[in-house]
Amino acid sequence: MIEDAERFIGQLPSEAIGYVFLENGKPVQPDLAMLDRYQRHAGAPSGVWPSSQAISSAMLERYNNR
Repeated sequence: MIEDAERFIGQLPSEAIGYVFLENGKPVQPDLAMLDRYQRHAGAPSGVWPSSQAISSAMLERYNNR
């Protein structure tokens, strides 16, 4: 997972690093060719990463299906 994340971050334009990309209000891994279609959510000091059982399940399902 870390290697995949590093590869993905390495492909992001510098102005897009540090954002959570949202589609219909839900966090997604964006299509790098269409970054403008997503809402960007910037981090904030003392902010909290959104977490839910759905997010954890989706992450695990994606990496278990490899």
